[in-house]
Formats: sequence, C-alpha cells, structure tokens
Amino acid sequence: DELKSLRARRVEMNAELRAVEEEHEELCRKIAQPQHTVEHASRRLAVLNSVRGQRLVKAREVSKRQRLAEFDEYVRENANYFVKPVLGPILTLMECADPTHRNMLSQSINNTVFGAYVVQTKADYDKVHGTARAMKCDVYLVDKVTWTEPDVSHLASLGVTHRLDQTFDAPAVIKTVLCNVASLHKAYALKPMPGAQVERIVKTTEVRRAFTPDTAYAASSSRYDAQAQSITVRDLRASNTFQGGVDERERGELEKKVEGAKKEVAALNKQKGVVQERRKKLENEVERVAARQKNLTQMAHAVREEIRRLEGAVVSARGYLERDSRATDVDKIERETKRDASLSLKKRVKTALELAAVTAEAAEKTHELTTRSLRCKELHVQYEYFKDEWNTASETNNRLRDELRPAEEQLRTLKETARDLRVPAMEATNGRDPGKDAALEAKFAQWDNDLAILEESIRMIEDEADAIMCPNEAVLEDYKARQRECESIEAGLVEQERSLGTAAAEIDALRLEWTPKLRRLVETINENFKRNFAAIGCAGEVRLREDVGGDRLDLWKLEIWVKFRAATDMHILDAHRQSGGERSVSTMLYLISLQELTRAPFRVVDEINQGMDPVNERKIFKRMTDAASKDSTPQTFLLTPKLLNNLKYTEDCTVLCIFNGPWIAEVAKKWRALQEALQPVPPPDTPP
Repeated sequence: DELKSLRARRVEMNAELRAVEEEHEELCRKIAQPQHTVEHASRRLAVLNSVRGQRLVKAREVSKRQRLAEFDEYVRENANYFVKPVLGPILTLMECADPTHRNMLSQSINNTVFGAYVVQTKADYDKVHGTARAMKCDVYLVDKVTWTEPDVSHLASLGVTHRLDQTFDAPAVIKTVLCNVASLHKAYALKPMPGAQVERIVKTTEVRRAFTPDTAYAASSSRYDAQAQSITVRDLRASNTFQGGVDERERGELEKKVEGAKKEVAALNKQKGVVQERRKKLENEVERVAARQKNLTQMAHAVREEIRRLEGAVVSARGYLERDSRATDVDKIERETKRDASLSLKKRVKTALELAAVTAEAAEKTHELTTRSLRCKELHVQYEYFKDEWNTASETNNRLRDELRPAEEQLRTLKETARDLRVPAMEATNGRDPGKDAALEAKFAQWDNDLAILEESIRMIEDEADAIMCPNEAVLEDYKARQRECESIEAGLVEQERSLGTAAAEIDALRLEWTPKLRRLVETINENFKRNFAAIGCAGEVRLREDVGGDRLDLWKLEIWVKFRAATDMHILDAHRQSGGERSVSTMLYLISLQELTRAPFRVVDEINQGMDPVNERKIFKRMTDAASKDSTPQTFLLTPKLLNNLKYTEDCTVLCIFNGPWIAEVAKKWRALQEALQPVPPPDTPP
C-alpha cells in the first residue's frame, strides 16, 4: 500500500514540477524584453549625454530631418560593412571656436547640409542610399578629395583675414563637400570696414561673397550683361547652430523607460526566485520519495525471494518426508528438521543485516545528494552575483567607449595646435632648430637644468617686464593667459602622444601574434577546398584578402574563388555570375572544408541539394558522406524532402523516413473509419 501511495505521490509531484519549470521558462521569456529595453535605452541616453549626441540633436533640429538619429544608429551599427568610414552628420564634424565665424558659416550653408552624411566610395553609397532615402536623410558621394589649404596672403592688405573654409576644423573630405555644395571657397571673412570698401573689394578681386562681423555681401552678375554686377547687402544674423542641444523630452522618456523596465526586471527576478525555490523543494521531495520507493522495492524483492526459497525448501522437505516415510528413525528426521530450521534462521538474520546495511548506505547517499544540491544552489547564487558584476562591467565599458571619441577629437585638436605653435617658435629663432644648431644649443646650455630654478628665473624676468611701463595692462594679462594656455596644451600633447605610442605598440604586438595563425588556418581551409573542388572536376580556392596598409582590419575578408567550366577563368563567387546550384555546391564544399577544423557535437544541413542538378547533387552527397564518415568527426544530419535514386551510402549512414513504417497501416485504418463515421456513404439506390 505504501508503494502504491508513493507512486501516486511521485506522479503528482512530477506533474507539479513540470508546471513549475514551465512557469520558470515563461518568466525567463518575459524578463528578456525589459532587459533589452534597459540596454537599448541606456545606450541611447549615453549618446544623448555625449558631446556628439548633443551635436546630433542640434543637427536634427536645424536640418528638420526627424529620423536623423535613427539613420545615425544604422550607420554606426553597420560601420564594419563599409569600405571606408561613412562620416556625418556634417555639423558634428565641424569645430569653430570664433562666434563671428560661426554666424558667417550658418548664413553661408543651407540648414539641410548640416544634417547630411558623406560616403567615400560608390559601393558604400549604394549600400546606404536606399535606407537614407526611406528615412529622408541626405547623403553626398565624395570619392576624391579636392580641397587644399588656401593662401589668402595676397588679400591680407585689403583686410581679408580668412577664406571661409579656413574658419573651422573638419576632415578634408567634409571641406570638399562644403565647397562643392555651399561654395565656401568663394566666401571670405573681412575685418570691420566701411561698406564702400567691401564693395570695391568684391568688384575688383576674386571675392564673390564677403562677411564683416555684422554684414554679409554677395555679388551677382546680370544674365544679360556679364560686366554688370549687383551686390546684395544683408545683416549678419546671430546663430546658435554650433551650440550643443539636448532633447529633454526624449531624455525624460528614455529615463522613465529605463526606470520602468528596471522595476519590471526586478519584479520578474523576484518571481523567478520564488519559482526557483519551489522547484528546488519539489526536486528534493521527488528525490526523497524516489529513494523511499527504491528502498521499499528492494525490501519487497528480498522478501519475495526469501518466500520462494522457503517454498522450495518446503517442497524438498516434503519429498524427503515421503521418501523416508517408511523409515522408523523419527529422531533423525527431527534432528535434520531442526538443523534446516536453524540454517534458515541464520540466513534470514544475514539477509536482514544486509538489508540494514543497504538501507544505511542509501541514507548516506541521500545525505550526499542533499549536500550536493545545497552546493548547486550556492553556485547558482554565485553565478547570479558574477552575472550582475559582468553587466556592470559591460555598462562601464560602453560608457568608456563613448568617452573615447571626444578624447580622440581633443588629441587631434592639440596636435594641430602644437603644429601651429611650432611655426612662431621657428620664426622666433629665424628658422633654426635648437637640436641641430650648435650656437642655439650652446645658448640653451647656459641655463640651469633644474626646473625650479628656471621657473624662478622666468618669474624674475616677468617681474622685470612688469616693471616696464606698459600702455595697456589688458594686453599684458592677455599675453600671460595665452602663454599659460600654450604650456598646458603642450604638456597635454606630450602625454597623449606617449599614450598613442604605447597603444600602437600593443596593437602591433597582438597583430604579430595572431596574423601567422590566421594565415596558416586559411591555408589549411584553402587546401581542403581545392581538394574537394578537384574531386568534382572543378577548381576553387579560398583567399585571405588583407588591407594593403595593414591598419584597416575591417577591410580584411575571406574570398571564395571558383571555376565551374574549363573555358572560363577563376572568379569570386557572386550571385550575378554563378547560378543558385553552383552557389549551393560552393557553400557545401566550403562547409566540408571546415569539417576537420571546427569542434561541434553535431551539424545540421537543411535542403542544400534543392537547387542542384542531379550530377552535382551526387558528387556533393558523396563528398559529404565521405567527410562525415571519418573518425573523430561530429554527427551530421541532412534534412531534405527528396533524394536521388541509387545513391551510395556507407555503413555509417542511417536513413530515417519521418511518419513511415509498418505500424502506419493500423493508423490508416483508424483514420478511414473516422472519415466514414463523419461522412457516411449513401446507399446505391439513394438519389443524390
């Protein structure tokens, strides 16, 4: 009775355990969505809070391109698939420190251009054009950089300070676009001067558009008389185009979304913990009931064996009794009976002792199982802790990546500042380099090598200079402030160049370590691929295409070259040149070439033979079975609705026909009977 009760109880607990596991899986599925929401919204918040993110919001506001942020995310996610970097929006790549120059640029450039992107190859343009058109974003193709640094020194005497494309820092390709689209190479920045003087400059020089700090001048020729010119004069408007901006509404929505998703994740994790605790209790209860059921089954089995043995002994005793019924030695029979009973009792005692020992061992095993279960629970808690730590580290890593770009931009600015400062330094020494000029080197040797003494000497000289009567104190203070700024920039530049050199050395060391291994691996794949193609009467190669300069790892790729006909040359596998069957053959032979180099428990190939002609299908099937039948290769499953007749199968191949076999006949009979019951056939004489 106890065994029956335990069996019923075990069935109930297994059903309950399955329900709990299904509930746990459902919670895991539910928690995936809010976790994804937290990660995506957090990344979006980090972009909004960065300098580039603020510029991106401003570019969307100025250009009126509402889906600009969505297109920017598309460009960043697909950066590895472009031949050259896709740059943009243009506003995020322009750095202009002078407010007056900012106003001039804002009035010279159309607002839609600030939100545009620049691609540098026709292939990249073809990739992004469709998406940009769908999101109503502008993309310019510049496959050749034509911009060069202009020289306006011949106009300096007239009051011209800059050509407008010199007033900001940006990559040369961006300046090429702005010169082509906004004609910045024809616009010039001038010092404050009367309007008549500006008009004279526009009429007598190549200047077509001129800007003073408060006025804009534009010259235009008559379509009827090329010699007749008119000049349009407008006020120079103040602009905030180059100032950062943050969409507070979007940031607030993202913060609310992150907070709500985190609360949902916490609630689901709490439910998940309760369900896991219930599952653990049920598993322990099932193990306890199973152990008790096993002990009772063993005891019942031992009792049945003892009963069978005693019944056999009784039968034997009865035989002995009948055989010896004629004998008159009753005492002897009584002694033998007592001896047999004593032996039987001893065996029963021995069996009972063995049963007790087995029960004790079972209890010990149960205790060991309980201990290991507790250890598993402890390891699970540790796993959750380290998972949280990993998530925190991932968030920190993403944040640091976002901070890297502003640091790189600052490094570039500091380098350019250092190069600019070197020019006046060389001019101060009449173009002589202290490291190469012996006279200058001797002059520098007169000074002390102690930094503190040098700083004290500088202060003394500055005090002496301050003692001299200066007509304008603001000029002297401005000189000192700029001198301190130069020293700070030079110190930062030295430190950043040192860091850059260290990082470049680490990259070179890593590349020297893995590049030979990669080349050897590709060579092995190539040999296998050529051998497999030769086996079907064709030619093929796998080549590693490296970047010529070696610095652009995103340009490295594997190329598959094939030749299916003797009259043609070997070409890269391409959908426009090869048929669907030829591409399937190439793909399958490439996978077979990887068979010996990858480690997996099994492989699944789904309908690879559907696009092949019968000849290629037979060749591929033979190569596939030969490769899968080798020693130490994983199990391979080929799923297909049909196969050719008379294929050659090795002893290692097994063919499984789904829903087929001798037992289907009985199922078919029941199905036909069910159809006849639902749709009875009328008698022959019944009218239709």
